[in-house]
Amino acid sequence: MAPDAIAVAGPAAAEVAIKIARVFTVEHRAHIARDTANSYAWLVRRTNELCGTVVRATDDLFDFCPRSADWRSNPVPDERLSGFAADPSVSATERREAADALARYCSVAKSQSPYHRHRYACLAS
Repeated sequence: MAPDAIAVAGPAAAEVAIKIARVFTVEHRAHIARDTANSYAWLVRRTNELCGTVVRATDDLFDFCPRSADWRSNPVPDERLSGFAADPSVSATERREAADALARYCSVAKSQSPYHRHRYACLAS
């Protein structure tokens, strides 16, 4: 009798397990999305604290040479922070703070999900 009861309960148990897994998956994805948004908001704030706000580059009407990329005008926070950290005209202390902030953000972004698609620059230690 017991083997028959187990066989009969199998599909019902599998259905319950699937429902539990679906709820968990939705909640887990929402949690990762919140964490990703929070860490990106932190990166934006920290980048603005260290680098200042983005300075829009003004092109010269008569300059036929393309402008070189400057971290000050880069709107992508991690790229701007990376450029700031690599700029020799910035003090060593500020460059180290920028490198530390970028490393912290990269570490958090990687830990949040193996599928995290954020672009980040790796700085040499």
